[in-house]
Amino acid sequence: MSDDGSPVAQRSCPVCGDPVPSQPGAGRPNRYCSSKCKSRAARQRRIERELRPKRGAREPDSLAIDEHLRLTRQLSREEAIDLVAGDPDALNAVLARVKPMIASPTHRATRWRDVAATVSTLAAMIPED
Repeated sequence: MSDDGSPVAQRSCPVCGDPVPSQPGAGRPNRYCSSKCKSRAARQRRIERELRPKRGAREPDSLAIDEHLRLTRQLSREEAIDLVAGDPDALNAVLARVKPMIASPTHRATRWRDVAATVSTLAAMIPED
């Protein structure tokens, strides 16, 4: 019940649907049940804003938003290995990215030497065109 005797409606989180805890004291009432949901909603708004079409273009569909989320999420180690193992262009991009690390004198004393040996072995297995 509120101060005037009327019942207070329980609000639900627009992200997950869980009840939003009431905020004691004055101020704007909470909109989300947790900071996690608040961050998720802000991230979704940012993505929708980035995908919003320019003047005269069509609205983004949910498939475009889902594809954007899929492409920008962080991969696990296993997912990254599977991705690179199945795509020669991705493997080439990874090798180009690690080339300076392998060649760096500061990294020669580390496990990058093992990586360089593996890359050399694999390169020797590739037939010349």
